[in-house]
Amino acid sequence: MSHMKANFLMLIASLIWGTAFVSQTTGMGFIGPFTFSFARFFLAALTVLPWLCILKNRILKFFLKIKILFI
Repeated sequence: MSHMKANFLMLIASLIWGTAFVSQTTGMGFIGPFTFSFARFFLAALTVLPWLCILKNRILKFFLKIKILFI
């Protein structure tokens, strides 16, 4: 990874991290904590699901290689 790409990814991570507190504080003013937590985890699952579908074979090969398979 190049130095420029690493700096860019760190900038993106810090922007997400920095705006998360403001978003959480604002969101908690409108909805309850359980609904807010559900919405966060639901959006995270929707974000990770395409990656899981794409990398499914690589993940299975890795677990079979180390002889661990969670079914």
